[in-house]
Amino acid sequence: VNTKQQLTIARNYGLPIIHRVKDFRNYTVIVDALFGIGLSKPVPVKLGEIIKRVNAANIPVVSVDLPSGLDATTGAILGSAIRATATVTFAYAKTGLLQGEGTKRAGSIYIKDIGIYSPEEIADFKVGIEEN
Repeated sequence: VNTKQQLTIARNYGLPIIHRVKDFRNYTVIVDALFGIGLSKPVPVKLGEIIKRVNAANIPVVSVDLPSGLDATTGAILGSAIRATATVTFAYAKTGLLQGEGTKRAGSIYIKDIGIYSPEEIADFKVGIEEN
């Protein structure tokens, strides 16, 4: 669903639309879903500034799949990265959560099943098929 449709849905629910947040300390929790596991280049400067303000707010942050700004494979910071209190990741723990800065930035990690296999499980599954 595109952004225009999401805005229409939010407005229909009576949610206020905020274009710029100057002070994140007014919130009780932040859900981080800026970037997904496909991020492979440094976070753009303007979004990096937002990430720094979120980190400075010192309030709980829950990241979706992995903290924005982390490399999903290496755990390296790509310019700037969220410091999460908790990360909810899906299917299996991304290797970047378990190494490098990922161990410091992910907070508590929760793995939720969404009905897909990890790469290791797929390899085991293929071997099992070939043997039969």
